[in-house]
Amino acid sequence: MRKLAISLILLSVTAVNTGCVGIFAAGVVTGAGHYIKYSMDCVASRTFMGDLQYVTSASIDVLKEMKIKIDTVERHEEGAQIFAETKNLRIRVTLDPISDNTTKVSIDVSKYTVLKDKATASAIISRINIFLTETDRSLAKRNI
Repeated sequence: MRKLAISLILLSVTAVNTGCVGIFAAGVVTGAGHYIKYSMDCVASRTFMGDLQYVTSASIDVLKEMKIKIDTVERHEEGAQIFAETKNLRIRVTLDPISDNTTKVSIDVSKYTVLKDKATASAIISRINIFLTETDRSLAKRNI
């Protein structure tokens, strides 16, 4: 009789725990999905007219103009990456050539690795756009 009671208790505990594991797993999957969406949505990106070298140089000039410390610049066949930082933020600028005269710029700004700052990333993108527009205008004036 005692063995039967213990077996029933263990069976009940197992049945109850199965439901908890299902709820826990669903929560983990939902949380991971939201974090991935958050990580992707908080990256500012834009495609600019200009080859990889031109847009990379403009991006470096803008970061310097904004008084953002550049740590490293990595150039490779598939594109380039600029790693920079401020007192509180880590910044990664990824440059991918779309064609010979078009480059996509993506900027990921994070604080404490997990917190994203899309406002700062968008400000850098906006400033790169202004910088390239002003540079194009001054080159056009010289060619007239």
